Amino acid sequence: MSTLIIIIIIFFSFLINLSYSIDLCNSLNSAQSQVSVSIYQSNGLCQNHCSDLNYAYAILLNKNCWCSNLTPDPDDDVSTSECNDSCPGYPDDSCGSVSDSYYAYIQI
Repeated sequence: MSTLIIIIIIFFSFLINLSYSIDLCNSLNSAQSQVSVSIYQSNGLCQNHCSDLNYAYAILLNKNCWCSNLTPDPDDDVSTSECNDSCPGYPDDSCGSVSDSYYAYIQI
């Protein structure tokens, strides 16, 4: 029985992580909100914050989260693999790239 519970937990953890993967990586920040800073920052935390405020995008860079309804200019897009810095609150998530100043975008 405990094996089944572990399998179910792993399965749902995988699904939750998929729903918060980044959609864009861009060199510009199109934020329309004040920054929300958390040492526990993760894709899910930022996405939930921006969703609660009815924004279309959550934007991450390390422990910083912004929200926006503006789609960033595609000319400034880089591969999502370039936004590869781990989030401080959930290291399996990607929170942009501090060294390259790339912002991770999650479409809500």
